[in-house]
Amino acid sequence: MNESDAFLAVADQFKLGMLMTEMQHPLTNDLSLVAKTNLPGAIELCHEVDRGALQKLKTYQDKFSELAKEIQDTLKSGHRVYLVGCGATGRLSLCLESWWRRRNPGNDQVRGLLAGGDLALIHSLEKAEDFPEFGKRHLIEANLKPNDLVVGITEGGETSYVIGAVNFASEFCDKKPFILYCNEDPILEMLASRSAAFISNKKIKNISLPVGPMTLSGSTRMQASTVLQLVIGEALLGNNIAKSCDQLILRLQDSSRSDALNKLICLESEHYKSAGFITYQCSGDLGMTILTDTTERAPTFGVNGLENIFEKTPFSLANVSIVDAQNATESFEMILGRSAHPLEWDDFNGRAGKKRLLGFDLSEKNFSRRSAQLDNHLGVSISRLQDRYEISFNQKMVSINSDFNPDSLLDLIDFKMLLNTHSTLVMGIMGRFESNVMTWVRPNNYKLIDRTIRYASMLLEEKRKSYTYEEMARVLFEIKMQTSEKESVVVKLVEKLLDKDN
Repeated sequence: MNESDAFLAVADQFKLGMLMTEMQHPLTNDLSLVAKTNLPGAIELCHEVDRGALQKLKTYQDKFSELAKEIQDTLKSGHRVYLVGCGATGRLSLCLESWWRRRNPGNDQVRGLLAGGDLALIHSLEKAEDFPEFGKRHLIEANLKPNDLVVGITEGGETSYVIGAVNFASEFCDKKPFILYCNEDPILEMLASRSAAFISNKKIKNISLPVGPMTLSGSTRMQASTVLQLVIGEALLGNNIAKSCDQLILRLQDSSRSDALNKLICLESEHYKSAGFITYQCSGDLGMTILTDTTERAPTFGVNGLENIFEKTPFSLANVSIVDAQNATESFEMILGRSAHPLEWDDFNGRAGKKRLLGFDLSEKNFSRRSAQLDNHLGVSISRLQDRYEISFNQKMVSINSDFNPDSLLDLIDFKMLLNTHSTLVMGIMGRFESNVMTWVRPNNYKLIDRTIRYASMLLEEKRKSYTYEEMARVLFEIKMQTSEKESVVVKLVEKLLDKDN
């Protein structure tokens, strides 16, 4: 069975356009234009969507008490809490683990698992999230014990890897696992049988947190992962969600924060327009959040992913260099708060293994290497002081005040939201999305393949053309590996289909 046949055999389980997280947000229909013509207005639009998600989250306060109690009981009894996610939710799981380790030196009771292993923190692995048996296998390899608690995190509520992990935990563990997601149960049950199965499973505790569409349709790295990271972080601390939401909402109304963000977006987008490259230089404690945002630009906006020194891969527009890290191993230890956990599985043919992982060298050498090999390369230093962030951009200092203590959960969430808005609007200025649709999305898994087909259908409708889902899928599989960073897969699919008619 070839790749297109394999996808089409299960495609009905990945047609997710009716999910709230996949819909277009009515506030941001003109975001690509506003980013180019009224940047302060675009920043406010992004903040308004963030505020709306946090306001909605407050209405679910009663859903969190059991999760917080189970997590606190597990930690007090000396057992582990496993946070299991894929893509953005897997990275937020690792982010929470590293944050926990910084706050609790020597304590390894919180463990984050990401589909594809720690290498997927830097580079998405095709199909790593598409198979439920991978979730089960990863938990076994991570030494899950019967008294441990598993918390599955999936923005949409339909990710096979996470569902597989939670299903296994429901049979293996003494504690019922949780699964958190940002869509409504009735729609999920209608669209995906795998979701319907866990929703009706009495051995699994599901928490639905629909907070509305994303700033960019389907870009769950934004509001969905923000609220999920906040909920689980507060459960680890045993804190009140409503109060935290109010503090973050107030932060998003700070005009000085918006002004600094405006300046930073302008500086970075202008540098890229002049064929420039950037390496963010930061400490290990900031490294996880900065690396996550930088990594997620590749599948979202179709730019080159971070380069690997052992492979002939093109340079990424932005990369990361951890100050004081002398080699790749040290850089991962400083980011993760532990040694890296690659996956030496035959299924990935070395793509998730240690050898390839160490090719993503994020040490101080990364900055010097890129400086030596790239014209118009700039180091951007990001530092966290007691009351502010300072970002040095080509001798221009951008200072962003913070209302939160360094290494607090709210500081972590606030920094994440700031970087998400920054990178989204930089990419908007660069023309890497249209309206609020990710037209440069990279179809690296079945969910993204469906998303690519849906977005191409939207463009074809404007041209009063239509094709069957199967026709579009087969053409997509013909072209997707031959599409360069300088081409939109969605646009290329549209052009290829129209060419077939001529």
